[in-house]
Amino acid sequence: MPIKDFQLGDGLGSYRREKQLTKEELKVILQAEPILFAIADVGHELEVIETDQCFKFWKAEVEKHLADPSKPARLEDYPDEYLYFASKWIAEDLSPITLLEKHH
Repeated sequence: MPIKDFQLGDGLGSYRREKQLTKEELKVILQAEPILFAIADVGHELEVIETDQCFKFWKAEVEKHLADPSKPARLEDYPDEYLYFASKWIAEDLSPITLLEKHH
């Protein structure tokens, strides 16, 4: 399903968080279809990684920095001392977004 109607300037206003994602859940989603990543980093505008770059971005960046939402996370346990928590966001008649909340 292609991503449609998401505009960077819109933020996530029409979306709601469905659930937090573990690394294993995110891998399953990525195996099924390309996804749109949005990165939330305090002090920065929402950054979007388009679906055509999602697999490359997953391997190069997300996989090694993704924390499990059910466990305590320490920055020093991740490369360059930052990590992401992932969650799936949905909206009626729009494709889902995987939000990565960056902690540093």
